[in-house]
Amino acid sequence: VGLRVSSTCAGEEIRVPEEVAILGVDNEDIPCELANPSLSSIALRLEEVGTLAATKLDEMMQGRRPDSRGATRLTVPPGDVVERKSTSAYVSKNPLVVEVFRLIRSDGGHLKNVSDLVQELPAGRRTLEIHFKNDTGHTIYDAIVAQRIRVATRLLRTTDHTNEAIAAEAGFGSVQRLFAHFRKHTGTTPARFRRRLR
Repeated sequence: VGLRVSSTCAGEEIRVPEEVAILGVDNEDIPCELANPSLSSIALRLEEVGTLAATKLDEMMQGRRPDSRGATRLTVPPGDVVERKSTSAYVSKNPLVVEVFRLIRSDGGHLKNVSDLVQELPAGRRTLEIHFKNDTGHTIYDAIVAQRIRVATRLLRTTDHTNEAIAAEAGFGSVQRLFAHFRKHTGTTPARFRRRLR
């Protein structure tokens, strides 16, 4: 459905994500990446679904039947939102702030620092910092770190990369910085976060 919405928006010249944000379900890599722009999606916890289904089937095969009200309903909460470009817009009346977020959330934007962003925007550093802080309550650096945490979280969830590789890919530069920022933002360490997913 998300792909159909994306296609319809393209045909009607509705800009995604500036005018419409699209969030799909299932997080199938190929369709999500082939969409233009790439489609954000809610990941399903398929292993947990499979485990619950197998456990219920085993109980039934051993003669344990559901109560008289019928089969027990099993629920599995959704997984994380895997953010891609279809939801990466920041809504603001200030075009400078919108542009800062667009640059930070673009491919490789998390690898930039504030000075890099200033060079790409039509305003000085102090002006950008003031506009950004007034609009969001945070600094530009805070927004860059938050994007780096999103990238690190995605890598922890979807790869077996080492902490050193994740620190480099997410833009932290060192494992120590990754750990410090990750703990501050998520309340846990990268290793514990990854273990919870397994």
